[in-house]
Amino acid sequence: MEVKVEIISREDIRPSSPTPSHLRTFKHSLLDQFVPFPHARIILFYTTSQNLSEFSKRLELFKQSLSEILTQFYPFAGKIKDDLSIDCNDEGANLVVAKVNCPISKLLKKPDLNSLNKDLSRKTWGSIFRKGKWVTRRFVFKNSAIATLKAQVVAKLKNHPNTPPTRVQIVSALLWRYFMAASKDQFGTQRPSILINTLNLRRRMEESLHPENSIGNFLWLTPLEHMSNSKDDELRLDELVSKLKKSIEQVDKDLVARLQSDEEGSSIIENALRKISGETWSNNKGDEALERLGITSWCNFGVYDFDFGWGKPMWVSTIGFESNSVLMNMLILIDTKFKDGIEAWVTLDEEKMKHLVSNTELLTYATLDPSPLAVSNSRL
Repeated sequence: MEVKVEIISREDIRPSSPTPSHLRTFKHSLLDQFVPFPHARIILFYTTSQNLSEFSKRLELFKQSLSEILTQFYPFAGKIKDDLSIDCNDEGANLVVAKVNCPISKLLKKPDLNSLNKDLSRKTWGSIFRKGKWVTRRFVFKNSAIATLKAQVVAKLKNHPNTPPTRVQIVSALLWRYFMAASKDQFGTQRPSILINTLNLRRRMEESLHPENSIGNFLWLTPLEHMSNSKDDELRLDELVSKLKKSIEQVDKDLVARLQSDEEGSSIIENALRKISGETWSNNKGDEALERLGITSWCNFGVYDFDFGWGKPMWVSTIGFESNSVLMNMLILIDTKFKDGIEAWVTLDEEKMKHLVSNTELLTYATLDPSPLAVSNSRL
């Protein structure tokens, strides 16, 4: 049976009190302008045994709560004016109520990742994006598999670090390794690669600087380069983990303080952009020779704790991409419901994805496209 969605209602939920005139224009920070994807696409799936009457009551309560919270996060009730600012005109946050012609259990038995992309807008940025045929697949890593990989990596690392690599660093480096292997298989040679890692700066700044109820993309894009010296260079996981871990550790309180300096901050951002664009490569073979992979982690964000009146979500997802989109190769890492694993949403061009899904070594560590119901209802 084809899954059909029937729109029941659409309305804009306005703030419960008007935004003061002196807050009418919300200027994007330099970091907001720097980020390629200015907003994250996240979907939370809930199940409920409530009847229609009870659902209606909960929905009205949800609308009331949303209206009240929008007074604190007032830019969300405004309209993007341009790339530099938001017009906080209290237009409201759009709320759509819809009905699906099948139970959620059937929808999540084998979800169509690409259909989740419908009606969700995107904004692209700069020359690092390209048009291509993209495929999105989910790889779920059990904690036991990550622990095995971690033990192997730590055993090979020289001068064992005081702080071992994290689960996210292990999975990130592993998928970067297979991404580069897929690139070599696709082009017959190992192209230089840039891993563009998205890091949360809020956790890397002085607590006294934390603005209350702050919004915006207070994050940093860390470009990490890897270039093979020969055709036979082995992509060692421990080396990639070590490079990734070191690059992340360099984004600390000192960097945040330097970014706040008008002159030095602009210079740091400019240098990062040059690395991402490929200008700093000594062999300068051109943009087409570079293989970029963007990565962001939502792990430890507590996404499974969001309760909007229907309990906690049974599954949290992002969206899939397909066909001719302007995009880049990217990974999104999310905790499984019980934090007993990591769910990796991998979007690659079609040729690389063919290599990845047939990689028997990778599939010894991860399960490909498991049902969210199986992941939610049992410990991995």
